[in-house]
Amino acid sequence: TKKKIVILILAIAVITGGFFLWKTIKSSKIPPPDSSFGAASSTLTEGNEENSGDTVKEEIKNQMPSLDREIIVKGNFTEAQKADLTKQIKDTSELLKGNFDYYQGWLHLGLLRKAIEDYKGTEEAWKFAALIRPKEFLAYNNLGVLYWQYLKDYPKAENNFLQSIENDPTQLMVYQNLHELYRFSYKEKADLADDILLQAIKSNPKNAGALILLSRYYSDTGDKEKARAYLEKALALEPSNKEIQEELNRL
Repeated sequence: TKKKIVILILAIAVITGGFFLWKTIKSSKIPPPDSSFGAASSTLTEGNEENSGDTVKEEIKNQMPSLDREIIVKGNFTEAQKADLTKQIKDTSELLKGNFDYYQGWLHLGLLRKAIEDYKGTEEAWKFAALIRPKEFLAYNNLGVLYWQYLKDYPKAENNFLQSIENDPTQLMVYQNLHELYRFSYKEKADLADDILLQAIKSNPKNAGALILLSRYYSDTGDKEKARAYLEKALALEPSNKEIQEELNRL
């Protein structure tokens, strides 16, 4: 019965997924372009001559992917939605032609390309976003998800998640993504599934979420003692959290 329910849910998700993804993209707004060259410039030009900044900008601009890439909309979209996605891709691309250093624009373009199942275009957009903002976490996390769930390149997924964590150790969702990669997909490194959550707890000792994730992992893998211990630690951080208390009672 559970299997039938799961299959039904997945079927509904396939039918409605295209619509909701389109709605999410349609409702999102790109922040105004940055007026200054970002982290890539300050990182790559440190210690150079005054005019080296322009040289670095030009070198990075030369690595920019084509913004005239063909648009072929795949997925469960209506004709109106396809037309809207196509327009958004063209508009965002034109915006980036005038400001190649627009980090949020590249992130958005990658999301649009992913929506139409152009995973190569998605990869190009997010890799360039990471190039112009090498100290930001989000482009690397996005690439990690792309390599993990869509391109099935688990070593690349791992490397991008690790870079994202290095850039910002406070982002619990990245630890969770890497944990799930190890646990469910990258079987050769399944033993690291709890290690990465332990790292999350060490980096974020006051974040109950990391403790809850680790508790659930131990519970699912049969170690009830450890599961209870980490849930008790989470409750100590959030003593008024009824959901944690209920989960602890179930253990």
